[in-house]
Amino acid sequence: MVQEGWGQDEAQHLTGMYVLLERGAAAWTTGDAATVLGRAPRTFEDFVLRATAAGAWRC
Repeated sequence: MVQEGWGQDEAQHLTGMYVLLERGAAAWTTGDAATVLGRAPRTFEDFVLRATAAGAWRC
């Protein structure tokens, strides 16, 4: 990244973030979506199926 013009500090910060993600440090989930929505969250697949059925992507 430094060779591409990033500053040393920025490159180290971003690299550190990717290392944490690779190690699974951000892999946990919370119940916040259900709390905010007042219901269980839907899967992305369910969202796509419902949106398609409603004509969301018709031209």
